[in-house]
Amino acid sequence: MASKGANPLLLYIGLACIAVALAAVGLSQLDAPALGRPPASAKPKPASAPAEKPPAPAPSPAKARQDEARAPAGVDSARARPSAARSTAEATRLLLARIEQTSAKLDTGWLAGNLQYVRDAAGLLAYLEEMRLVGAQRDSLVAGEQAREKVRPGSDPRYLVEQARQQLFSGRKSAAAYGRARDYLAVALFRQHRRQQGDWKKLDEVFTLALLRENAAAHPYSGPPGDAQVAGAWMREGLRAREALVMDRYLRLQEHQEKGRQQLKGTQVSAGAVVARTDLLAKGLNEALLGLGRFYAEAAQDQGEGEDEAAQQEHRDRAFRILAMLYRRTQSGDALKALRQLDSLKAGLLQAARATWEKARQAAKAGQRERADEYYFQALQQYLQCATRLEGEERQAASQELGQLRQELAGRQAREQPSAAMSQKP
Repeated sequence: MASKGANPLLLYIGLACIAVALAAVGLSQLDAPALGRPPASAKPKPASAPAEKPPAPAPSPAKARQDEARAPAGVDSARARPSAARSTAEATRLLLARIEQTSAKLDTGWLAGNLQYVRDAAGLLAYLEEMRLVGAQRDSLVAGEQAREKVRPGSDPRYLVEQARQQLFSGRKSAAAYGRARDYLAVALFRQHRRQQGDWKKLDEVFTLALLRENAAAHPYSGPPGDAQVAGAWMREGLRAREALVMDRYLRLQEHQEKGRQQLKGTQVSAGAVVARTDLLAKGLNEALLGLGRFYAEAAQDQGEGEDEAAQQEHRDRAFRILAMLYRRTQSGDALKALRQLDSLKAGLLQAARATWEKARQAAKAGQRERADEYYFQALQQYLQCATRLEGEERQAASQELGQLRQELAGRQAREQPSAAMSQKP
């Protein structure tokens, strides 16, 4: 009996299974990175080493000499930059602590203790009277000048105040411009006083404020370019002008507060009107204090030749007290900024002392005994000032270096005594 042929269906199924198996083997040999896995035969690559930073360039010889000159030999050079070592936050904390130690009460006693020339109401009246007398002398000159220029001034003296303002802010910063502005202001006061029958109590508040503001602007600290006036006299007039403005604003504020209390008792006005007027006057007083404090601060920063150190310190102290009072009253950012600038001035005291000490050593090395003695004396005085005026790390560094300086002076004196005795022998 003949056998039957193979079933075609079973044959096709077998061939399909073989094809699937071959496909699976082929897939396992595909490139593994394309499927996100490393191939089985691939070896892991070693991690690349981080790139090395290039070495910092060596400082130039000039820069190295500058760094070495910052402090005398034997003094830790890391302390030669105290302002950089102390963070801004620490400096501000120390500054605010000093401010908290100052008076927060602005009254007649504080004004009398911190103003030099216009210290009370009588001082303000004397200043205005002096200014009025100058105006009486200049009145005919100003009138003649206006006639020549064919100017028809109004009857209101405020016109002259405006003329003074134009002189100050016209861009012509010359001695003639400042002098003409002061003449206009003095004549304006003279004519306003005459219009009010010589009664100072009737002097218009708005007029007085404008007059004294422009008068302060007519006395800048530096003076007009090329002006040959004596610096001390110029500064004195600038201080008087600003103190007069401070005193006028203070007295106006006190007068208004007293009137406001009386009016509120009688319910004649609303409390809101009194408070608004008080705030306006207080703002004017604060602006006047800021102007006076900045004037002293500018004087403290002036390190011109021949400046008296005692006078410089007096300017710094007065500027600090005035600006600290303003900051305690208003938390003014302008006041704090000016105080920080004052605080930064002290950072230069230690550098100046070190520089003088180094000069003394150089003079001694060159055999210039008298010059060395002078520099050593100056360095000693400067270090004593540093030890009393600085705070924190700066004071610690100054005290340590002061001890080193004294030891050096003692050794120098011990070496010079035998040589002096030998020179006296016959």
